[in-house]
Amino acid sequence: MKVYVEISHDSTVNELQTVLDVIYAWATEWQLQVSVEKYAILKIGYVSDNNDYYIKNVQLPNVMSCRDLGIIVTNDLSRLST
Repeated sequence: MKVYVEISHDSTVNELQTVLDVIYAWATEWQLQVSVEKYAILKIGYVSDNNDYYIKNVQLPNVMSCRDLGIIVTNDLSRLST
């Protein structure tokens, strides 16, 4: 699952945590297991957001890149050398 939230000003900072809470509540209601260890936060572009984000009281790591369907996406959208 991928979640994208544009944080354009201070009032939208909590939107991502709200979305994560809703996803976890939905999964719990439907008795679906959430693999928290597979979640990470990838902040793309200039981001002044220094907040930590959590699922089930587990802090999600901030990463510089992640693999999505075999493609590596970096926080500055640059191409990685292979």
